[in-house]
Amino acid sequence: MSPRKASLLVTCVSVVLLASCGGAKQAPEEPTPAPSASEPDAPGDTTTADGEAMSEEELAALAEIEKGDGAAEAAPGTAPEAGREVVYRMTPDGLKVEVEGAVFTPSAKSFMTPEGYGVEITVEATAKVEALLANPDAGPLAFGGRVIRKTGRIDTFGDKRSGSGTKPLGPQTPQKFSRKWPIANVSLLSPGDELELEIGLWGYGHKDGAVRPVRKFASLKMKASANGATPVIDAPSQ
Repeated sequence: MSPRKASLLVTCVSVVLLASCGGAKQAPEEPTPAPSASEPDAPGDTTTADGEAMSEEELAALAEIEKGDGAAEAAPGTAPEAGREVVYRMTPDGLKVEVEGAVFTPSAKSFMTPEGYGVEITVEATAKVEALLANPDAGPLAFGGRVIRKTGRIDTFGDKRSGSGTKPLGPQTPQKFSRKWPIANVSLLSPGDELELEIGLWGYGHKDGAVRPVRKFASLKMKASANGATPVIDAPSQ
């Protein structure tokens, strides 16, 4: 074999070997992430832990809700709870909020005055256990949030708690309570304005335990128009 033919043969063999090896290493495929343990088990159900330290956003939304409830302290020898679950269920009857043996059903209805539109939130509550609701001057519900005005201005607001007290909640003592928005120093909605309302409970707990806030209880959105305003209640953003 001539030297020229031998050289061509070696070149062809090298090309075949490179082609069979792919020429370069491929990046390994990234493994598919496993489902998060915090994802809800069924559509319409969302679970979140309550009782943790408030974030900056929560502080802005419910500025005056403190870590503990001054109306009722833990019973002697009883340690405060480290955390608890709040479960939100969307049902044909609307949102239901479950907290440690109690079920809360919030609803909302708008109203109109010569100055604009407001909204009244009503909550029906039942419990399988003997419990207490914090009940300051404005009632068990705490409000925070913002109004996006049609002009582009954003008005933020947060409750300031006044007063103390509790009301019983148990198998023989269901409760129904309500509160109207706007709160002090906030204007009603004019056509084109939109309300984003975060709703909390000033405090809930078993009768022999500590009464602590439920900061993420429910949320409400309502946009006013020349034809009226329709409030929509949903689970709070996580």
